Amino acid sequence: MNTLFQLDGYHGDNPSDAPRTDIRRARIGVSSRLTNSFTATAGFEYGSGEIVWENAFLAWTPQPHLSLFAGHIEAPLSFEDETSDSAATFLERASLNSLTFGRSLGFGARWADDYIRFETSVTGEPGTNSAFGDDKALRLAVRTDIFDMNGDSGWFLGASYGHEERGLAQPVISALGAELAPLESRAVPAGLYFDQSRYRGVEAFVQTGPVSISGEYAARNFNMNGTMSARQDAAYIKIAWFLTGEMHQRDMMEGRLIGITPLSRFGAVEAAARISQSHLRVPVLETRTSYTLGLNWYLGRRDRLMLNLVHDAPDYGPSETSIGLRWQMAITLF
Repeated sequence: MNTLFQLDGYHGDNPSDAPRTDIRRARIGVSSRLTNSFTATAGFEYGSGEIVWENAFLAWTPQPHLSLFAGHIEAPLSFEDETSDSAATFLERASLNSLTFGRSLGFGARWADDYIRFETSVTGEPGTNSAFGDDKALRLAVRTDIFDMNGDSGWFLGASYGHEERGLAQPVISALGAELAPLESRAVPAGLYFDQSRYRGVEAFVQTGPVSISGEYAARNFNMNGTMSARQDAAYIKIAWFLTGEMHQRDMMEGRLIGITPLSRFGAVEAAARISQSHLRVPVLETRTSYTLGLNWYLGRRDRLMLNLVHDAPDYGPSETSIGLRWQMAITLF
């Protein structure tokens, strides 16, 4: 059993957004090995004032390189998106992760050895008219990574593809507001609908000692009413440096970051910087650019303080600079 608690504090220069402190996330989960080859995982998450499923699935691992799973799972489209919140470098993920499909009901398969990893899934969100529930969407996701991680250095290249089919049309303003979170306050022309969308992404990572550089680009096309289309694409580049000499720990078998172990009893200190940009065309081009500086203090393997300075500059409205502080604590009971 494990828990994760995140307490956030924000202060920005936007008069309409008063300084605040809130519980960003409170998570509890259980993972159990039922037999030598079967494991069960279940978890709930409290965030943004509601309780949602975090993960809930059954996995079968018939041999070390192969895993099959079914239940409430995450579509394998982005390295950063699949990384746990307790191991992510910044308070908020890059804007391109709002293009991914998130967690929903479905099944998937993963195969990995020491140099290549392949994962695919078929999912459908709960809603009104899908094979798995009643949301109107059936989704296919495929991701492949080629990597070489040895000692204090390493690299990987990844590519992903996703396809979404909707049995019934849905207003674009609803779909973009729900699935592309950074754009939820943007006005989209009413009366437009999309029947399907396609996701494509590429990513790269290189690490040498305590310094790592990573980047990702993704695009998502929406076909609407059979005649009109919308497109969003986004990218980020990030550099991180452990001032105290540690290195990022990465589980390439599962394609995600798993945190670090401080070398000193006083903890580990990490400095990081990221540029993230997104473009939305419906049909006019709108651009949003975010610059983030981060400082993380890992008090131990399960506790850290995060400080972010973010300058958000959309071309369709005023820019904003904010300071975010997060205290994060993860507890494993047994």
